[in-house]
Amino acid sequence: MRFILFLFLVFSATISNAQLAVQINFLQPTANPNSDTIYFTPTKKLVWENFKGAPLQKGRAIAETSSGFGFNAGLKTRNGKGSLSINVICYFDKSRSWVKPGKESMYALQHEQNHFNVSYIATSNFVKKLRQVKFTTQNYNTLLNQIYTQSMNELQTMQNEYDGQTQNGIIQAQQAIWNKKIEGEVKLLSTR
Repeated sequence: MRFILFLFLVFSATISNAQLAVQINFLQPTANPNSDTIYFTPTKKLVWENFKGAPLQKGRAIAETSSGFGFNAGLKTRNGKGSLSINVICYFDKSRSWVKPGKESMYALQHEQNHFNVSYIATSNFVKKLRQVKFTTQNYNTLLNQIYTQSMNELQTMQNEYDGQTQNGIIQAQQAIWNKKIEGEVKLLSTR
């Protein structure tokens, strides 16, 4: 009896620490036009009508983009084999994005579009990191959360560098450099 119990425990430990088959889906769903969310699509650009939030009256900012990325994951086991499905989205939140009335220029819209594009770049980097990891049933939850936190911190750093170096779009020469840099990165990522 002890031998059978030992074999069962060894078999269970092997399954519970086995490498998982992983499927990562970078979703770009089409949102309902009445939805509060826009999902990133490289060919579709933001328009001022997407900015539905109430503007902050204080401060120099004339607009703000609320964008980011998220994921959900599901683990399935069958016949001793595990599979992990990870769905990733990059989004723009209409109700938390705003523009001050009368400030809706194409120049400012490009600056705000770049914030959404930076979210897409960070999302793509997150997906790349996920593809490099060997997930097991024991480590997948911890690793997913660690990689997500690290990637969100990188997103925030990129957004801060972008706004800092362009002074929120005021320094036109820096804005032109960032426009080219971000556009090139989005184009490269979109062709992969």
